Amino acid sequence: MDVILGGGGKMAVVEAVRACTHATSGAPVLRVGDKGRWPGNDSELLDDPFGLSVDEVSASTESCWGLSPRGYLGVQATLYYLDRIGWQHDAGTIQLE
Repeated sequence: MDVILGGGGKMAVVEAVRACTHATSGAPVLRVGDKGRWPGNDSELLDDPFGLSVDEVSASTESCWGLSPRGYLGVQATLYYLDRIGWQHDAGTIQLE
């Protein structure tokens, strides 16, 4: 399921997260999507070192990572990522095995 905003795109969600958390412009925000390979609907969103794909990855070696175990796609891959998020000293961490 995609996030749809009236008058905004998915990158507006990233900026809204930064605004809600009082983070600086350009602060890292974890992004999860399924169509990171261009012209996929998440290619812009996942074109970031903190972009994780649950299906199609881009050709980039610096963004749009597919780091879930082989065979994990969609919801299963999303849950894999979310289950590994932790909080330490007001900062999020992710421990992938």
